[in-house]
Amino acid sequence: MATSPNMADDLSSVFLESTRSDRISLEIKAANLIGYDGYAPKPREVYLFGKLEPGWQITKPLLLTIDEDSNGSYISDNEFHVYGYGKTKAEALEDYGNSLVEYYQILAVKNDGPTQALLAHLQSFLLATP
Repeated sequence: MATSPNMADDLSSVFLESTRSDRISLEIKAANLIGYDGYAPKPREVYLFGKLEPGWQITKPLLLTIDEDSNGSYISDNEFHVYGYGKTKAEALEDYGNSLVEYYQILAVKNDGPTQALLAHLQSFLLATP
């Protein structure tokens, strides 16, 4: 895709005239034009569904982001802000599953209203199975 030599100037002027949400949207579009950050590949998004680990099941598709670099793989979600890390994607997914279950267990022992609302939302995705 050809771009004008003054593309950065054009984007800057648009940023100054836009609202915050418009600016974020345009930044994403600009990042896509140059290939994320110019060097790194874009993170991959996948849905997690089904058996997570023994005794736990994802009952509604949960969008995960997989990002890899020279140190390993990172898996995260934007729904609960949980992440996992590993030298391989399989290790990162296992760590993510452990973290999500741990988050569930932490929320389950708290009895205040906001925490119970978070737990109810998490329970709409994650189910303890016998």
